[in-house]
Amino acid sequence: MLLVNICNAVFLCLSVCCCIASKYSRDFRGFIFQATFHEDFDDFNTNSKEWQKYGGGCISSLYNNLGSDAETFVQCKDNKEQYTRFLQCHDAWYPVPELSFQEKSLEEAEQYKSIGNSYFAKGAYEDALGLYKQSILNAPKKSETLAISYANRSAVFFKLEKFEYALLDIEAAIKEDYPEDKLDKLLLRKEMCLKVISARKPIKKSFDKYEDPKVTRANLMCPALSDKVQVQVSEKAGRYLIAKEDIPVGEIILVEEPFVLVQIRSLYRITCHYCSSLIERAVPCDLCAKIAFCSENCKNSATFHSYECQLLDLLFDSGLGKDAFIGLRLMTRYSPDRVMNALKDGVYSAILEAEYHPEFKERTEEARIVITSKFLTDVLKKVNFLKDNDEIHVAPLIMQFLRSIRFNKLTVDKFLSHDPEEEMYDVAVGMYNTFNLINHSCDPNVFNYFLRNNVILVAKRPIKAGDEVAFCYGPRYPAVPKDERRKELQRDFQFFCECAVCTKDPDVKIVQNLNLKSFTQRRLFCCPSCYKLGLRIKQDSRTSICKECNNSINPKALLHQCQNLIKKIEGVNTRIGDVFDFKDVPVLLSLVKDFGDVAGWPSEYGLKAEEIVMYLIRRLGSSQEISASDIN
Repeated sequence: MLLVNICNAVFLCLSVCCCIASKYSRDFRGFIFQATFHEDFDDFNTNSKEWQKYGGGCISSLYNNLGSDAETFVQCKDNKEQYTRFLQCHDAWYPVPELSFQEKSLEEAEQYKSIGNSYFAKGAYEDALGLYKQSILNAPKKSETLAISYANRSAVFFKLEKFEYALLDIEAAIKEDYPEDKLDKLLLRKEMCLKVISARKPIKKSFDKYEDPKVTRANLMCPALSDKVQVQVSEKAGRYLIAKEDIPVGEIILVEEPFVLVQIRSLYRITCHYCSSLIERAVPCDLCAKIAFCSENCKNSATFHSYECQLLDLLFDSGLGKDAFIGLRLMTRYSPDRVMNALKDGVYSAILEAEYHPEFKERTEEARIVITSKFLTDVLKKVNFLKDNDEIHVAPLIMQFLRSIRFNKLTVDKFLSHDPEEEMYDVAVGMYNTFNLINHSCDPNVFNYFLRNNVILVAKRPIKAGDEVAFCYGPRYPAVPKDERRKELQRDFQFFCECAVCTKDPDVKIVQNLNLKSFTQRRLFCCPSCYKLGLRIKQDSRTSICKECNNSINPKALLHQCQNLIKKIEGVNTRIGDVFDFKDVPVLLSLVKDFGDVAGWPSEYGLKAEEIVMYLIRRLGSSQEISASDIN
């Protein structure tokens, strides 16, 4: 498996070059954000000495300074007023340390290249690929080591028959001043790549037919939404979506790019720092070695990194959490001038208007938010993104971001290989403004998957005109009991769930296996005439009578229909990444509808079929993304 091979190669190399790892250690790791945010990338231990020293110190100092005004500070509804009062407590925060930017290391790049050469000589091409990647990420711009590493990686891609990537690396090596005395061999490889690519053009065209998913008719008010859906507002439910007309199973309801997205730190060199796709051919940052891009296009699009690049060492050492990284990215995705005019232009209106439950304020959380905002404005001043007099205007804006992010972020999860045994990975966290309009249900009628950074929302059951479009925020029925679902939703999203299944709580459990033998053991089936659960079937009987409508049913024909449905659902898995296309998604989901027609809803078998189908479609999205990366 590509991902594992790359990781193994990197770990092996790091163990050989232990001096490399030591350079990343810092005595003040977690110096502030052990105290200030509750969702760290690396799950820092909040009981550590750093937390007790800095976290308890910051928060205690703040409330000691406030004294009897502490509660007024917590309940303050004006962010600017709250931040101004915080600034008056001079010992309630720590000065931001000086930037300690770690430049690329020629020595490390040479070590990676040398070990990569030994693996290449042994024919271990996947391992060599990972090591040359690390050499390219660490090699300084315009160094001979960078040029040679590109050339060596092109040889690996050639051996692996990834000729488009080989050609890109050859061109990169030449651009980095590859030694002229070795150029003939490289140009010969380029000529061979061009010949193969020219012969393979018909193959690439066959992939071009796979168009990205899109809504059939875009909503004029919300272009990411289908025109079959509209936004409603009520005092109890806030903003939510309802169907204007009937929506069939499998129809795409939403396709949306993120307003802002940050990658999971542990995957910085494995997934693209801009689009979150799995990296096949890593493109380095010109200055730092901590991140990678999947293409030059993504590298050029990631303008935010020109500021964050200088800050990564400081941000990592601080223990900065995911929510705060999103808050920072909301600033750096625009130019400094653009940020200062954001409120007037309405750039951030969707973020600022998102639900954040101001009625649930807590002392420690309020301290974390205000200290985080102070830290972020200070680091942005260090890279000249902000001026000193901008702080009092920008920090309250960041405070509002952080309140909104907590309840409105969406985790991007994907499969990172074709391996059917591979689990999904959380690769990024982002804010999707239109998606955030969807309310929760423990038994939703839609589900989502991701293609690159885009979230795609699909109707997994028929939705009638006037019905609410509902998505599951976390714990799902019936896998998690009602009391546990409500407790988790109350903790994470500050609401008491009153969806249909939490109110009625029907006794349904998902079966472990989808097969005909266990299916025939259920008590009642849905009558194909009246669609009510009134049909009792015995395998050895020739006819069965529906107790609701008295119609006679041939049970063998019904069971044969079920058997065919089961075979179709189970058979799809072998087609993922082969001939299966996004256009087959409605077909897959219609199988689930057919199960509902036979077994009734909610049905343990319908839910199991639904579970399988959602898994397959999510794998399809990742498969299309990975396959596209192989040929583009």
